[in-house]
Amino acid sequence: MNSLEKALLKLNNQGYRSSASRSLILNLLAKSCKPLAVLDLQKLFRENKLNVNRTTLYRELDILKKEALISEIQLKDSKKWYELANQTHHHHVICSKCDKIENVIFCDVKLADKILKLRPDFASIDSHTFVFFGLCKSCAHIK
Repeated sequence: MNSLEKALLKLNNQGYRSSASRSLILNLLAKSCKPLAVLDLQKLFRENKLNVNRTTLYRELDILKKEALISEIQLKDSKKWYELANQTHHHHVICSKCDKIENVIFCDVKLADKILKLRPDFASIDSHTFVFFGLCKSCAHIK
């Protein structure tokens, strides 16, 4: 049983009925190598010939967040981005010009220890996120 089947089974066991839009969201996020925004999801829904209104999409995202199957992240702007929750710990790099996003699987956990030494009022760090900004190779040539 793959992770998508497990996610759908978990939802079924929690009393949620099967939903084509929910299944498609999970499939799209699983296939994507970057986080997706609501506008990205709506475009992909249209490409898959599934007509889902914005309210339904947000409701489905809320269910998936509540069940800890997806993560909601904020990267560069006020937009919310979504990705599967069970991914390897990672960060993101974003092109400042075209907004291309890529996952970066790298983390220096020693930094948390340094921060705790610099900020003695804190006892622990439970989680963190890093977002790196720069220019992708395509945009670097366009300057």
